[in-house]
Amino acid sequence: MEKRAVSRGGVSRAVVPPERRCYRPAFIVVASLLAGYLASLVKYGSEHDMPPRPPERIAPPVIVINDSLAWFNWGSISDYVYFYGGHSVNTLIAVFHHGFSIVFAFIYIMIAEKYPKIRCGHGIVYGIIITVIMHYICIPLWGAGPALWQMPWTEHISELWGGMIWGLVIEMAYVFTRYYMLGAADNRYAPRRDRG
Repeated sequence: MEKRAVSRGGVSRAVVPPERRCYRPAFIVVASLLAGYLASLVKYGSEHDMPPRPPERIAPPVIVINDSLAWFNWGSISDYVYFYGGHSVNTLIAVFHHGFSIVFAFIYIMIAEKYPKIRCGHGIVYGIIITVIMHYICIPLWGAGPALWQMPWTEHISELWGGMIWGLVIEMAYVFTRYYMLGAADNRYAPRRDRG
């Protein structure tokens, strides 16, 4: 198996040759939806076992959604609920979490088709990068959470662990979908040839 490196400006970068890339809409949509939805469920599950914030602090998506609803004068987040098995479920929080994961799974898949280095650590590095960008930069800037140095250590562990497995699940679903839809789990290597 061989990797193909393309030189740009004197720097050698691993780039997948065009004939091994797949940007078919059906593949991209199915892979993004599957990877994003599964990763969202896993991230939510990790937060259930390792709550990222103290009980008295409101979750950042609640603050962002409530602020957005107030700006448009569309009511409150509590106006958007549905009931399942006797439990009330907030529709907007579910859409926010699943939508976030689906969008970032889409970004991961689109980049991975051409630049496989994004798959470093089987998606774990990508998960850490997105966690740092969102939880340590964007959320404090939006006023939806404390600054990095004001977070309890348990929040750092919970968010980083959740981000790591979130990225790993995106990679696993990407590979699974690529294999079952395209017959090739990895676009980085040339197909094996029979040596007979």
